[in-house]
Amino acid sequence: TAEGTFGYMAPESFGRVFTPKSDLYGLGATLLFAATGFEPGQLPQQRLQVQFREALLGTVWERQESWLAELLEGLLAPAPEDRFSSAEEALTFLRKSTEAVDDPSSTRENPEQSVNKLEGSRVSETPPRGSAIRVERKGFELR
Repeated sequence: TAEGTFGYMAPESFGRVFTPKSDLYGLGATLLFAATGFEPGQLPQQRLQVQFREALLGTVWERQESWLAELLEGLLAPAPEDRFSSAEEALTFLRKSTEAVDDPSSTRENPEQSVNKLEGSRVSETPPRGSAIRVERKGFELR
């Protein structure tokens, strides 16, 4: 017998093995739901690997934020040894992946520079398919 929410439980949990890497799996499943609106247990699986990439098609996560798929791969790997080794490693990956979006010439920007960057950029206001998130634009702010 196993206790937990199907789709959010790491595969090793069914054998009553729980480690910090099991929590990373649950985090990945939660991020997947937040990004797509699909319950991880409803998505197809192949050899216990959640096949989520199709759920990202046509979303901002596919077009502009491709790092999410890589992050999810590292969090949702079926075998614990194939996942990130720790939350710190996942956070380091996330920081490095999102730094590429920032201006590499400066580590800190003043708010005026950030606003000027937004003027010329295309920020998607369309929430991911199935998401309950709503975006409202007020001047240069997205809420």
